[in-house]
Amino acid sequence: MTVVHSEAGNSVQDNSLSAPEPAQLSETQLTALQVLLIILVTTLPFLPALRYGFVFDDDVQVTTNVAVRTSQSPVRYFLTSIWTLRNSAIPLNYNYYRPLFHSWLRLNAALFGYNGLWWHLSAVFTHLLATVLVFFLIRYHFHNRWIATVGALIFGVHPAHIESVVWISGATDPLMAVGVLLSFLLWLKKLERPTTSLMLGSLACYAAALLCKETAIALPAIIFVYVLLGICRNQSAPEALGRRIATAIRETLPFIALTVCYFGARLAVLHPFQTASMQWVSRSHALLTAPAVLLFYLRHLVWPLGLRLFYDFPVSVSPRNVSFWGPLIVLGIAFAGTLLWTRRRAHRAALAAVAWMAVPLLPVLNIGLFYRDDFVHDRYLYLPSIGLAILSSVIANAIAGEAPGPRRRLAAIICVTLLTASLAALTATESAPWHDNLSLYSHAAQSSTNTMARINLASEYATRGRLEEAQQLLEPVVRERPDYWLADYNLGYVDYRLKNLDAAAQLLDRAIALNPSDGDARLYRGLICLRKNQFAEATALLQKAIALNPGGEGYHFALGVVLMQGNREGAKSEFRQELKYHPTNGLAKMQIDRMEKAPQTVRSSAKSIQSQKIN
Repeated sequence: MTVVHSEAGNSVQDNSLSAPEPAQLSETQLTALQVLLIILVTTLPFLPALRYGFVFDDDVQVTTNVAVRTSQSPVRYFLTSIWTLRNSAIPLNYNYYRPLFHSWLRLNAALFGYNGLWWHLSAVFTHLLATVLVFFLIRYHFHNRWIATVGALIFGVHPAHIESVVWISGATDPLMAVGVLLSFLLWLKKLERPTTSLMLGSLACYAAALLCKETAIALPAIIFVYVLLGICRNQSAPEALGRRIATAIRETLPFIALTVCYFGARLAVLHPFQTASMQWVSRSHALLTAPAVLLFYLRHLVWPLGLRLFYDFPVSVSPRNVSFWGPLIVLGIAFAGTLLWTRRRAHRAALAAVAWMAVPLLPVLNIGLFYRDDFVHDRYLYLPSIGLAILSSVIANAIAGEAPGPRRRLAAIICVTLLTASLAALTATESAPWHDNLSLYSHAAQSSTNTMARINLASEYATRGRLEEAQQLLEPVVRERPDYWLADYNLGYVDYRLKNLDAAAQLLDRAIALNPSDGDARLYRGLICLRKNQFAEATALLQKAIALNPGGEGYHFALGVVLMQGNREGAKSEFRQELKYHPTNGLAKMQIDRMEKAPQTVRSSAKSIQSQKIN
C-alpha cells in the first residue's frame, strides 16, 4: 500500500449543514457533542422496546437455555452449536456457531436475571455503540462532522433495525457489527500509520465479530473492494490495475487466513455442516429468485414500510416469469445509474456505500441456505444499512454544495430533521408488534399465507389455551403441506389437548415418520398410549424421546407417570431426573413427596401432563 502525505484525490468537501462552529469549542468537544446527539436521537424510537418481553426464539435461546440458566463453564459455548445448548427437541439450525453471542447472553443473565427491561437496554446499548462507530466510519469519508452526523442518524433510527434491536436474540447483528466496524476502522488507521498493534487489534476485532455471527465474513471482501477501487483516502492514484489487485490481495490475506481458521474451528465443532433447507428448493430456482430477494432488501432500505417477522415471498421457477425479469430490469437500471454517478473521482464515498450495501447481502441471496417460508428477514439489512448511511451522507453533501448560503443551509437542516423524525416515528410504531408473542405472530399472520407465520400464531394460541382457534389455523396448513412435520406435530398436539386422541395419534405418527429426531412428538404419542392403558408402548416411546433429548421438558416426568404402574423406584428416579433438568417443576417434586407417603393413581398424574406447552 502506497501512502502519501497530501489529501489530493480525496473525495470529500468540507460543506456545512449548520452555523459556523463556536471557536471556543475544541475538535474533541464538538465531536463529543455530536456523539451525544446521535445517542439521544437513536435511543428515542427504541424506548418503547424497554417494556417488551422475550419473544420468538428468546424462549429457547434465553429463558430456557441450559447454558444460560446453569453454572456450567462458558468454555462449552466454543465447543458446540448454540442450538444444542437448549432444552427443546425441535431441530432448528445447528449451523449457528456463535460462542461470543452466547457469552453475551450469559453475562446478561448473570447481571439482570430475566428482567426484560435490562436485557432490552443491553441490546439498545449495543446498537448505540454500532451507530457511533458508523459515525466515525463516515467521518473517514467526510471530514465535515455534520455530514457524518446525518448518515449516522439515518443508520441509528432506521426501521430495518427493529428486528435486530428490539428482539433480544437479534442482538447478534449489532454485536457482530461492532466487531466489524472496529476491525475496519483499525485497519484504516493502520494504512495511515502502519503498526503491528493496529493490525493485531483489527484481526482480533474481526475474530470477535465472526464468533458473534457468520455475516462478519463480508469484511475481507469489503477491504478488498476498498483497495481495488481506490476508495482508501491515502491510497495513491492512479495505480495500474494489476498493482491494485496485488495490493488488495496483500491487505486481505491476514483476514482470509483468520477466516480459514474460523471455518476450521467451526467444522471441528459442528462436524459435517448440516443444511437447514433440506433441499426444499433447487439451485436453479434459488438463482432465479435471487434478483427478487435483492430488490426486496434494497426496497426495505429506502422504503421501510410494512415490516413484519415473516413475509409471503414467491419462488421464481422460470426466467420467463415477471418475478424474475421484472426485478432484474429494475436492478439493471439502478446499477447503471450508480455506475454513471460514481464514474467521477469525486464520488469515492458512493463506491464505499455500494460496497457496504452489496457485499453483506450476497450470502443471503441464496435462499437454499434457509428454511422454506423463512428465507427473508429485515435483520439481514443491519450491515448493508451502513452503506445506506454513507450514501445518505453523499446525498447530503451534494445538496449542501460547496458554499451553502443561509437559506440553503436551513433547507438542508429542515430536510434532514424531517427525514430523521419520520424514520424514528416509523421505527417506534413498527416495533409495537414485538411487545409479546401474540401481537408479533398476529401481525405476521395477518392477511398472510406464510406457513411459519400461521404455525407460530397457532402455537401461541395453544399456549394460551385457545385450542379451537389454533386448530382452525393449523388444519389448512396440514392440508397444504402434508409433508411438513412441524404442522403435523402442532395439530397433533392440539388434538391431544382437545381429546381427539385418534386424530392426534395419526398426526403424531406422521410427524415422527417425517422427522424421527423429534422427541416431542414421541412424548405426546406416548401420553396417548398412556391414556389408552397401552403402558408398554408408552414406555418405549418415552424412553426413545429421552434418548433423543435427555433434557426435554416433561420427558422424565411423563415416563415416571407410566412407571408408577409397577415400578415405583423407577418412577421416583425419573421424577428426580426431571428435577435435575428442570428444578422449578413442582409437579415432579409433588409426585416424589406423595409416593413417599402414599400411592398415587396413574389417572390423576396423567392429567397433570396436559399443562405441557406446545413447542
